[in-house]
Amino acid sequence: MSTRIEIAGLSKALTGQVVLDGIDLTIPPGELTALLGPSGSGKTTLLRMIAGLDRPDRGTVLFDGEDVLTRPARERGVGLVFQHYALFRHMTVARNIGFGLAVRKAPRARIAEKVQALLRLVQLEFLGGRYPAQLSGGQRQRVALARALAIEPRVLLLDEPFGALDAVVRRDLRRWLRRLHREMHITTVFVTHDQEEAFELADRVVVMNGGRIRQSGTPMQLYREPADSFVYRFLGETNEIPCRIENGLVLAEAGFLLGRTETRAGGGTVYVRPHQIAIRPDEAGAWRITEMVASGPASRIGLAREGLILEAILPAEQALALGLGAEMAVEVEITAGVVIADAATAPAPLAPAARLARPHLAGQEGTG
Repeated sequence: MSTRIEIAGLSKALTGQVVLDGIDLTIPPGELTALLGPSGSGKTTLLRMIAGLDRPDRGTVLFDGEDVLTRPARERGVGLVFQHYALFRHMTVARNIGFGLAVRKAPRARIAEKVQALLRLVQLEFLGGRYPAQLSGGQRQRVALARALAIEPRVLLLDEPFGALDAVVRRDLRRWLRRLHREMHITTVFVTHDQEEAFELADRVVVMNGGRIRQSGTPMQLYREPADSFVYRFLGETNEIPCRIENGLVLAEAGFLLGRTETRAGGGTVYVRPHQIAIRPDEAGAWRITEMVASGPASRIGLAREGLILEAILPAEQALALGLGAEMAVEVEITAGVVIADAATAPAPLAPAARLARPHLAGQEGTG
C-alpha cells in the first residue's frame, strides 16, 4: 500500500533567513513528484523535512494521517538517495545493499535473498562482489537506489540523484527509474533543478522559488499554463518582449503589432517560446536574420527589428527548405505566447496578429 504525504504550513528559517515559507503540499499515494527550482529555492530543505533530517519551525508532515515529525528519520520508513551515492567504499556492492537490513538485525538468509532480488531489479546481478570503485557512476547510483529500497520504505526520497553523471547516463537512468517506479509504485519525491529531468520523470512537478511553491501541476499543465513570469522563464527558453496593450492589441515598444489579447490595457510583457515564431522570406520584410546556428535537428535563428531581438527555433530541414540565411529580410509571425500585465495579473493568451479582423488594423504600424 503506497503512502500519502500531507504537508501543511511548513516553515523554516536559518540564521534569520526564511528557507521555507508556509509550504502546503499533498502527494497522493504512489505518485512520483518532482521538486523543481533554482539553487536556494527551498526544495532540498523540504525534502530533508520529509526525511526527518531537519525539523521545521512550524507546520506538520503526515504519512497516511500520522504526524511523523515526532519520529526520528530511522523510524519514518523513508529510503534516501543522494547525488554522490554515499556508498561504503570498503564494502562490496552486495554488502552495501544489505547494510540497512543488517543494521535492523535481519536474518542473514533474508538479507542474502533480498540483496539478490534487488541486484536483479537494478540489473546488476553479476556485480554483487565488486566494490564501488570498480563501478561506473551510473552503476553506483543504481546500487544506492537498491540500498534505499532494501528496507522496503514507505516513501522514496531522491536528492539530485543524477546530478553527478554525464548527459547520456542521466538520460538512460531517468528512463530506467521511470520504468522501475511503474513496477514498484512507491510514493517518490525527488529534487532537481533540471526542467527536462522533472518533465520526463514526474507525474507532477512542484515549482519552488524563495521558499514558496509557485505552481504545481502535471508537466503539460505547467508548460502550457504557467502561473506567472517566474514559472514561464524557468520552464524553458523564452523571449521577453516589453509591450503595451491598447483595445486588445499588443504592441511592441516601437509600435508594431505583436498580436492580440483579452487582458486589460496598459503595459506588460509578452513571453514567447522560440518555437512559437514562424518565419517566411520576404524582400520587403521588416525583420532581419542576424545569425543562424545549426544545433542538431534544429536551427537557432536570431531576428531583429527596430531594436527588438528575438530567437526562433525551426526544424533544420524547414530552415533549409525556406532558404534562410544571415542578413536576409523576412516576415515574422508570433503564433502563440502569453501576456503578463503585472505580478497580480494571471497570464493571458496571445493570439496571432493574423487572426485580427482587418478593421482593427487600421492606423497600426504594420502587422509583423
